[in-house]
Amino acid sequence: MQVKHPSSQDEGCIFSAIYDNPAPVQRRELWARLHSLAQDLKDPWLLVGDFNSILSPTEKLGGAPFNSSRTRDFQECVNDIGLHDLGFTGPAYTWFRLGLRERLDRDLANNTWVATLPEAAVHHLPRMRKSDHRSILVCLTHPHHPAGRKPFCFLAAWLTHASFQSMAANALAEGSSFTGSADAFVKDVTIWNSEVFGHITKRKDQLLRWLERLEKVAQGHGDDTQLNQVREKLELVLFQEELTWC
Repeated sequence: MQVKHPSSQDEGCIFSAIYDNPAPVQRRELWARLHSLAQDLKDPWLLVGDFNSILSPTEKLGGAPFNSSRTRDFQECVNDIGLHDLGFTGPAYTWFRLGLRERLDRDLANNTWVATLPEAAVHHLPRMRKSDHRSILVCLTHPHHPAGRKPFCFLAAWLTHASFQSMAANALAEGSSFTGSADAFVKDVTIWNSEVFGHITKRKDQLLRWLERLEKVAQGHGDDTQLNQVREKLELVLFQEELTWC
């Protein structure tokens, strides 16, 4: 999949989401397609996804010995097009299968992207329970949060919490009119959100850090009970975060 994001300067950034075939012969179709796309491309170009191939022996742990012939086509494609690996922070491997670990997922960018977005950074996130791949987070710039009080906004994610309905019922019962009940609800839910529900982004960041620490400690050990418990909590927070964008 490929999309172009326009900018106010009548230019844009090209984003290509990659999922390549596990079969080496069929992967060559992607390399040929990328060669074709790169020929007349002048815009900043970012490619993110599962390339189903590695670039060096350091991107593989376990399994059969590294075979350079299996990665040669990928290496030549990256070099010929002039793509740059943006690097990463976090764990080194993005794919897991029994005793094998590899960095199959990555971010590549052309020269124009690197020059236009020098602050872009890539983060390998903790792995979820139902996937053998890590997610990749691409931050284009350092986030800026403007100051000032925000207007009240109802969060659909609140509905996922066990105590929300009772809190809301009690708050709405406080007022003697619709306006009074609404004011009481806004007041009580604001306190409840701060003291009980918590800030979604902060909880997500805390769980991500916790999961990263557990993954380092658990490496090479067979018991994933605590890892899966934290992953389950993180999946709920990610679902709640998704609801805030609906």
